[in-house]
Amino acid sequence: MASIPATEKSTQGPQIMRVSLPVYPHRKTRAEVATLRWVCENTTIPVPKVFGFHDSNDNEVGFEWILVELMPGTSAHGRWRTMSMEQKVAFANQIATFQAEMLRLGKPEAIFRSIGTLDL
Repeated sequence: MASIPATEKSTQGPQIMRVSLPVYPHRKTRAEVATLRWVCENTTIPVPKVFGFHDSNDNEVGFEWILVELMPGTSAHGRWRTMSMEQKVAFANQIATFQAEMLRLGKPEAIFRSIGTLDL
């Protein structure tokens, strides 16, 4: 079990608590936190800052959770149907740019040699 409490400094700005069902217990939450941290530290891809997490359901909430900063903007899911084709193409190009950045990190020797998850 790992738990990192939110610090006094981290409580500034909007935050969101992501609660997880007990799927792939302990490892799913740890893998998500490790991935968010890795992407934040190694790319320019915008991801929310992790303020705290608990990878067990043995807590006051009763579920695994991650406390992250609330990213500005709106979700693609909420806007997709009202976006123009030009906006959809720009959005798809931005996602492709993020994927290309991840791919370039593996050159000349691949960082990700197999399918799996990161861990803390």
